[in-house]
Amino acid sequence: MDKSQILSGIGHTVAILWVVLGDWLFAPRELPPPDSVQVSMVSEADLAAMQDAAAKSEKPPAEVPEVKPAKRPEVKAPEPVQTDLPPAEPAAAPAEPAAPLPPLPEDVPVAAQPQPDEAPPVEAQIAEEEQPIPVPTSSTKPKPRPATRITEVPVEDTNDTPEVADQATPETTDQPTDQPPVEEDKPAASPEESAAMVAPEAELTDAPELAPTTSRRPQTRPAKQAEAPVEDPQVAADAQAAKDAQAKADAQAKADAQAAEDAQAEAAAQAAQDAIDAALADAAASDAPAQDGGQTDIPQGPPMTAGEREGVRVAINQCWNIGSLSTAAQRIKLVMRVEMTEEGTPISDSITMTGFEGGDEAAAQQAFEAARRAVVRGVKGCGGKPGYDLDPAKYGEWNVMNLTFDASGMRLR
Repeated sequence: MDKSQILSGIGHTVAILWVVLGDWLFAPRELPPPDSVQVSMVSEADLAAMQDAAAKSEKPPAEVPEVKPAKRPEVKAPEPVQTDLPPAEPAAAPAEPAAPLPPLPEDVPVAAQPQPDEAPPVEAQIAEEEQPIPVPTSSTKPKPRPATRITEVPVEDTNDTPEVADQATPETTDQPTDQPPVEEDKPAASPEESAAMVAPEAELTDAPELAPTTSRRPQTRPAKQAEAPVEDPQVAADAQAAKDAQAKADAQAKADAQAAEDAQAEAAAQAAQDAIDAALADAAASDAPAQDGGQTDIPQGPPMTAGEREGVRVAINQCWNIGSLSTAAQRIKLVMRVEMTEEGTPISDSITMTGFEGGDEAAAQQAFEAARRAVVRGVKGCGGKPGYDLDPAKYGEWNVMNLTFDASGMRLR
């Protein structure tokens, strides 16, 4: 069967079962009947008679057994205050048994109860000012009520003999006296009077306190002004003078250091220039004509063209590896003298450094070794390019070459 047909059959089956069994399963439940009480009207005379009969039928209160106080160590108590106690009342006689109540009439007319007049709804009055909210005075727990104790009543000494005063009674006179009147000791107040006196205070303290409706904004504390320390003028002047002297000394030291650096740089530049001039002089002497007693068999030929000079420079530059040099060696600018054979091969023993500038001796020696290897390897060429392409007819022009090596490039003279 198709899935849609199955779902349709299930839906129709559920609908049919709902129609058949829905009224029985979901029938409304009947509410229980409300509770009712039968009331009958009674006249005032009958009500008074029933109340009198109920009062006579009440049983007398049971006698409370006497509780004996626990024995305690004797403590000297203050002198008891004599109070007039009322005479004890005699015990009440047992009440007579109550007479049976008269039977109530069966048919008593029920008067219609008067319906109270519907009072109009009282509108709440809105106060103009916000009323304070009462809060409890304290969160202390109430004290437990003290237990009643039976204390012995002190017996007064019934002695009819008059008391004789130890002190003489002062005579009353019309003349005023300078001494202030002596106050007589008042008898101690009875517990009832003291309780009556304390009661107003308790009532005053029990009155609820009213909490303020708005909280007062706290006042900011005044900022404490830091007291400026009082400095001695002489001390301040000495401190300022010391600061000025220190500043002058620092400036002088910086100036001296700068002058020393400038002098050292100028001396190095002068030495390099002197070396270059000497190398040029040597090159000029080697290039002198044959009439000065030199070699007469070296062909001079025309001067080297710019293309031939560039070819020699490119061949040496392809073999010059400056990546292996240190940072100090790469800043060296050196001049090197090279003698060549007629076949265009450099003579290794003739390669010398005629001068350098821009660093120390160790860095210059490292740069010279790299340049020397580049000149020797440049014969065969590096990087797939040919070596030196020199014209034998111009041997007198390139038999001695002065090469200048620096990081920015290589120049050939």
